[in-house]
Amino acid sequence: MSRVLFAPGDWISDKTSARLRRAIIFWALVVIVIVGIGTYPARANIGVLWALSVFALILGCIVALFAETPVETEDE
Repeated sequence: MSRVLFAPGDWISDKTSARLRRAIIFWALVVIVIVGIGTYPARANIGVLWALSVFALILGCIVALFAETPVETEDE
């Protein structure tokens, strides 16, 4: 069971470095901010839900970016 749950994450972490993963998360954050600001809906009722959704995506990217920063140096 653990092989099914953890295999994709372990495979990605084995094939990439923390530096690459941080870069991907950072650029995803930039795209979300630009697209999020550019797609603000005109309707008032949907605007609050939209703002909360974009805020959650931005917060999730920031948390992932900080979580991916290694404390110790990686072996190259």
